[in-house]
Amino acid sequence: MDSTGTTEQYNKGPSIKIIDAPTGEGKTTSLITYLQNNFNSFQTPIKEQKRFIVLVPLLDECERLSKALKETGIETFTPKIKGRKNKDTLEALREGLNIITTHRFLEMTPIEFYETLKDSSERYSYSIFIDEEPTVEVAFKDSPLSNLPSLDSSDIDTMRHKNIISVDEKSNRITWTAEEPLKGIYRHYRDFFKGYVVYLSKEACQHNLDNPFIIHIRPEMWSLFESVTVLSYRVKYSIFRAYCNLYQLPLDYYHVSRDSDTFVEGYVEKKPKGCKRLCICKDYLETFRNEEVNIKGLSYSWYNKTNTKGIKALRSYMDKCIRNKPFGTILWTTYKPKKEALKIPKHGLNDKNWIACNTKATNDYKDRTAVIYGINRYMNPFKASFWQSQGIPIDMDNWSLNELIQFLWRSNLRDTYSSDTVYVYIPSDRMRGLLEEWLLND
Repeated sequence: MDSTGTTEQYNKGPSIKIIDAPTGEGKTTSLITYLQNNFNSFQTPIKEQKRFIVLVPLLDECERLSKALKETGIETFTPKIKGRKNKDTLEALREGLNIITTHRFLEMTPIEFYETLKDSSERYSYSIFIDEEPTVEVAFKDSPLSNLPSLDSSDIDTMRHKNIISVDEKSNRITWTAEEPLKGIYRHYRDFFKGYVVYLSKEACQHNLDNPFIIHIRPEMWSLFESVTVLSYRVKYSIFRAYCNLYQLPLDYYHVSRDSDTFVEGYVEKKPKGCKRLCICKDYLETFRNEEVNIKGLSYSWYNKTNTKGIKALRSYMDKCIRNKPFGTILWTTYKPKKEALKIPKHGLNDKNWIACNTKATNDYKDRTAVIYGINRYMNPFKASFWQSQGIPIDMDNWSLNELIQFLWRSNLRDTYSSDTVYVYIPSDRMRGLLEEWLLND
C-alpha cells in the first residue's frame, strides 16, 4: 500500500529537480542557457527525438523565451488562439514540437491530456521546465465538475451505496469503481474521478458544503517526462513539496551559479537582492489599535465577521499610509470581496493599483514603491486539515511568509537595478512579525 492509502502503483520516474533561488538570482537566464546548450542542434549534437516543454506564469514570458531561443536556432511553439489553445497544444505534443506555454498546460482535460502525453512520450523524449511553483491542487472552477450539477454528502453516500465509487477509510481517497457502461447522471462524473486524484474532505462534509473535494493532478503524469525541473523559491515550505511527499516523488535541490549562469547541485539559502531597500513602516498603527480593532485578525474569516467599524478603521489606516504618495507608486491588496469597501479612488486605493494577494511572476508593478498588504494570510482551513490528516502538516507561518514575499516582490523590490526604497505597510501584527524575523535571520 502506498502513502495515499491505496494499492495503486505507478512509475515515479526520475527525481524532480528544484532550482531554489530568489527573484533576481538569474533562474530564467540560466534556463535559457541550459536550453541553448542542450537542445540546440547548431551548437551540439542532441539525441534524436529530444524535446522540451517550458511552462511560465504569463504569456509575456512565453514571447520573451521564444524570441531568445529563436535567435540561437531553436524553434518553439506557443498556442495563441484562445478558443483552440488546448487542441493546438495537444496537436503540438503529437507532432513532437518544443513547446513554451503557461501553467494552464497542466489544467487541460485530464484523460485526453494524459493519453496524448503518454503516446508522445513513447516517440519523443520530453523534458519539462516549470518557472514558479506548479499548481498541483486543482481549483474546483478549473475542473470538469464545474460544469456538472453539484455533489453534496448525500450524493457521495448514494454513489458509495451503488458501488459507483469507494472511499478509502484511511486517506479518504475516492476511487471510481463503477462497471461500464454506467447509466444515469453519474456517468458524467466518471472523467472527473478518473482524471484526477480526488479526496473527500471530512470537514467540508461536516459543514454540508457542495463538492467537498480535495483535487490533485495525477502524480503518474511526472513519470512521462525524461526530466522535470521546477524553478522557484523556498519550495520546502510549499504545497508542491507537500504533494511530492504525499506521492513519494523524490526531490533534488539545485541553486544558480552567478558566475556561469548554470544550475549547480545543492541547496543554498539566499534572500532576494532587494531586501536592503525594504522599509517596514509602522506609522499610524497605534491609531489603528486605538480603534479597538483586532489587528491580530485581518484573515479571510476576520473580514467576513468584522463589523462596519472594523472595516472603516482599516480603511482610515490605509488612507493615512498613502495619503501623500503619488498614484503611480502605490500597490495594495486585500481579499477581493472586500476591495470595494476599502477603495479610496481619489487617494490611489483604486482598481488600477490593486492586485490579488496570490499574484505571482508579473513585472507590471516593478515601479511601485508604496505597498500595502492589508491581510493576514492563512491557507484554506479545509486544505490545511487535509494535509494534517495525511501526516504532512504544512508549516503555516512559513507558507504565509512565502505568500507575502511573493507579493512584495511584485513591487520595485524585484528591479535589481533600482536603488529606490520600497515602503511597506502591513497592519497585521502576525504578518509583519514574520517578515521582520525572516529579514533578521541570517
